[in-house]
Amino acid sequence: MVDDEIISSKIAKQVFEEMTKSGENPTQIVETKGLVQISDPAIILLIIDEVIAKNPENVEKFRAGNTKLLGFFVGQVLKATKGKGNPKVVNELVGERLG
Repeated sequence: MVDDEIISSKIAKQVFEEMTKSGENPTQIVETKGLVQISDPAIILLIIDEVIAKNPENVEKFRAGNTKLLGFFVGQVLKATKGKGNPKVVNELVGERLG
């Protein structure tokens, strides 16, 4: 499921822990707990826009050359998706939005 980008490696750890406790099938755990990774750019862009709107000072700092803040924005988006945002897609879209 990680290779197929259905879940992230972080979510895979949660699923593995649940498997060892309950003995449930990993696919069943993912479906039951709603752990499917969010890769849809339309959904992710809405969250990115919210994060940018809440952090105008950091946006200005980023655009002024503090590129280390990219990690801050990615982290905020992943936090908002409760870790379900596809990190690769989030990174790309945050970079595009801030660029």
